[in-house]
Amino acid sequence: MEGMEGKKLQTDGVRIEFTALIDVVFLLLIFFMLIPIKEMEAKLETKVSGEKVDLEIKDPLDPKVSFNIHLQSQIEKQGLITRVFFNGVELAQMLSPTQIEMDHLEEQGGVDWVAFKKQQYKSDKVQTDPDLSPGLRALAVAIGNAIEGSPEGRHTSVVIRTEPQVPFKWVMAVFNVGVGMELTQLSFEAPGDDIWGNEAL
Repeated sequence: MEGMEGKKLQTDGVRIEFTALIDVVFLLLIFFMLIPIKEMEAKLETKVSGEKVDLEIKDPLDPKVSFNIHLQSQIEKQGLITRVFFNGVELAQMLSPTQIEMDHLEEQGGVDWVAFKKQQYKSDKVQTDPDLSPGLRALAVAIGNAIEGSPEGRHTSVVIRTEPQVPFKWVMAVFNVGVGMELTQLSFEAPGDDIWGNEAL
């Protein structure tokens, strides 16, 4: 009997502290909520394989991925050439008459002005249609390839920047390419003080 009582006393002396266990569980939950999963996976692979991997830990305040479309216009022999760049690479060129040329023809009026407007309408229709314009098709392909490699996908920021005197129709043509690709973060860069540029164009 004495031996049985001794064993009972030892069993009664064991206590499990649930407070500390609950604290540990909550700490683990907070840890897994705050640490990015991909970063943890990379660290785990490093531990398992034994290879050294340089992990770039980004500050959460760092800006997200952003792509840039830049339009600039310049007078050349053919007329006003507008070039479209995506991340610094030229992908499209669009041709339009200068404002001086249009004003001159409009003043003269007559058959020449009517013929000019018809020809310009046909030219603009081709140049602004992503299905007909090789340049806009190339822009769409470049954007598609870029957003596929971006973590944000179609939510990646794409900013359109235009220089002074870029015709509005070309700006809208480029904007429509982005809209057609269902980009959700398509925006225009705030214009500078020189937005009106040289009226002689």
